[in-house]
Amino acid sequence: MSENKNTTKAVANKHVNGQIDLIDLFLYMINRWYLLIACTVVGAIGMGIATNTEVVPMYRSQSMLFVARAGQIQSWSDLQLGSYMTGDFIVISQSKPVVDTAIQMIYEQDGIELTRSQVKAAVSVAEMEDTHILQFTVTMDDPQIACDLCNAVMDAMADQIAYITSSDTPTIVERAEVNPYAINAGINNNRQVLMGAAGGFAIIAALLCVMYMMDDKIKTAEDVEKYIGATVLVSIPMDKAQTFKKNKKSKKSE
Repeated sequence: MSENKNTTKAVANKHVNGQIDLIDLFLYMINRWYLLIACTVVGAIGMGIATNTEVVPMYRSQSMLFVARAGQIQSWSDLQLGSYMTGDFIVISQSKPVVDTAIQMIYEQDGIELTRSQVKAAVSVAEMEDTHILQFTVTMDDPQIACDLCNAVMDAMADQIAYITSSDTPTIVERAEVNPYAINAGINNNRQVLMGAAGGFAIIAALLCVMYMMDDKIKTAEDVEKYIGATVLVSIPMDKAQTFKKNKKSKKSE
């Protein structure tokens, strides 16, 4: 008797010959659309709340420095020399004299002590394409400190260039201003919400697939024909209410 039950289960299993009926699986998941939608929404809301509490707003300030005074350019070779030295100036911007001077200026101006590693991580210097202008960019979590540090590094840089090249101080093209708008406001949040929604959908879809694969019960006449190969001639619907009443009467009689 047990062997017949095991045989029936094996035949009724939905993994026919090790294969999964994708259409049946798709219909199985579609019939549970409410779970897919609910978990997707929960994942999006959960990630949105987590993002709003964890993301630190970052502010960016920029300034520009012309690395050669107009009076120093006498010929085309002088312009070419300025271009070759731009890379040297970028290296100088990360040197200890420039960084330490900027740190001292910030301490005197704002009363905040920064470390060399903090300054180097916050400051980036790049040459603007086809120009002799260096652009200083500072990104920090305080808009005022970002602005002050940007100007401090540029001023220290200009003095250091003048000292190294034994020339006049380079011309400041544009000083940094306080930027009150966070560069990561809204962008990361929207991305995280989409990731949360996708994650919620993926989790519930995976769970439904596992439930489908583990479900080896025969529930309908179509299942009997599909997995056992037998034709159902007659089916008797079961009235659960009548069954419950009969069970109740039988218990009372006992």
